[in-house]
Amino acid sequence: MPSMTDAKELAGVPASDAGTTEAKAAKEPKAKREPKAKAEPTTCGCQVPTHNAKGEVASDGKFGGCGDAKTTSKFAPGHDAKLVGFLTRSVAGGQLTEDAAMEIVAERSKNSALLIGKLKSALATVADKKARAAQKAEAAKADKPAPEAESTPESAVDAEAASA
Repeated sequence: MPSMTDAKELAGVPASDAGTTEAKAAKEPKAKREPKAKAEPTTCGCQVPTHNAKGEVASDGKFGGCGDAKTTSKFAPGHDAKLVGFLTRSVAGGQLTEDAAMEIVAERSKNSALLIGKLKSALATVADKKARAAQKAEAAKADKPAPEAESTPESAVDAEAASA
């Protein structure tokens, strides 16, 4: 059976250097990593308008309460979802087209595939819910009998007179 020294020699390490402290000391020290420069905090990129109690866009010029929020990423925590929700509601309400919403999310998220995918999924869900609601309305309309003309006392008297 080959010894450890034989294995090291096969690997190209001379037997005299195997396990000596001089061989370990001869290695070059690792260069220390420079720490990453910390990004300068910027304002949140969601730019979702604030709404008042009536659901109207507030005119205070602030966006979603995050106009003053500082963050080192694109969005303050949770504000990516806030942007997707706002755009989804805007498309569902008819204020925006799907293409316009996609352009907005791509611009504000710097073409984040994840955020664009979330918006596509949310828009598909809204479209599916609308289609289901329309189907239910059509089914309810088809099942409901046509309203019959109500008979008035005058027409009832006329009908009795005609039958007599």
